[in-house]
Amino acid sequence: MSPQLKRVTIFDTDAALANNLAMLLHDEGFEARATADPDEFVEWATSWLPALAFVDIVASTPAAISVLDRLASAKSRTGIVLMSGANRGGIRTAREFGASRGLVHAGLLRKPFTRSHVLVALARNPHVLESVERVADPLVGWTHEQLGEALNRAISHNELRVVYQPQVSIRSGEVVGFEALARWDHPTLGQIPPSTFIPYAAEQGLMRPITQTVTASALAWLGTLRSTSSERIAINLSAAELHDGEQLRQLRTDCARFGVAPERVAIEVSHTSALEDNASTAAALRGLDGDGFYLVVDDFGTGYSTAARLASLPFSAVKLDTRFVRKCQRSDSASALVEALVYTARDLDIDCIAEGVENQHIMDKLANWGCDLAQGYYIARPMPADELDSWMATA
Repeated sequence: MSPQLKRVTIFDTDAALANNLAMLLHDEGFEARATADPDEFVEWATSWLPALAFVDIVASTPAAISVLDRLASAKSRTGIVLMSGANRGGIRTAREFGASRGLVHAGLLRKPFTRSHVLVALARNPHVLESVERVADPLVGWTHEQLGEALNRAISHNELRVVYQPQVSIRSGEVVGFEALARWDHPTLGQIPPSTFIPYAAEQGLMRPITQTVTASALAWLGTLRSTSSERIAINLSAAELHDGEQLRQLRTDCARFGVAPERVAIEVSHTSALEDNASTAAALRGLDGDGFYLVVDDFGTGYSTAARLASLPFSAVKLDTRFVRKCQRSDSASALVEALVYTARDLDIDCIAEGVENQHIMDKLANWGCDLAQGYYIARPMPADELDSWMATA
């Protein structure tokens, strides 16, 4: 029998991550089952007939090989997507083993992943392409060199532009900040969404020029047109950039060049990289905190962490994952999770930012729970600086 296009199963020794991936896939219209039990996973993969099977090979490569061996013995035609962090040897071993046993290799999903990484992985895959054809991927097949040349051209020819999405105080409605976001207007491919090009750039180590372009543009705008105000500008840093000394030096240099105090700059770092138990990560965060930057854990709630770990690092805020916030209107479990995350932030005496606020109902819930700041389409969509100035005049 042929695999079912809308079905996906997940094996990950980290049950929380497996469930997060399943929730993300549910949001995209897939039936997804997740487990940390290899026996249950093999049963699903061989009897439920999913189109794709995500297999974790980071924490326990022998367990992954055993799972792959059992799928091969069952002559499974499910596409196998390997999930891994930095374990390149494990990737190679698992891929070569699968190929030798006739399994269908369906790609690699690197950890930590975001929604956009998963969408790109799905769109690349012929097993489920019909189900995700709305996800445009004009960069598929590009080499590192081609993408690097295209991004350099984009920067030198002003193809990259910056848009800003406001953040407001839930209590007062006052605009307190903006998130700076990149957009790419390609001369022949048209508008390439960040959900497409950012994962490629991050995967291939090309985020530095993008972040530097966004940072310089945002700080120049804030330091001139918003120089007499107090709003913050939020800049996203990837895990690699957090450990990039040159990138951090350039950030400090740009703040001085455009006359923007570090206290007015929020640095958003993904949940997984921000809270990893890593001495260099902690040192980088403490250095930024010492300079006065406002540090934010992005996508909070999407992975395992402890309040103790969060409390040990100099964060000023957590930013709730968009998917959880959006589901508050229709899901009691999502509401309970968001409420618990808000209380965690309050217990740690740090700000809580809700992203993905799309209606007054969600705003009211967040207000009742004591959430501090909100961002989302209900407040305003990301917009160019000239439109933002007009919007601010009437906000």
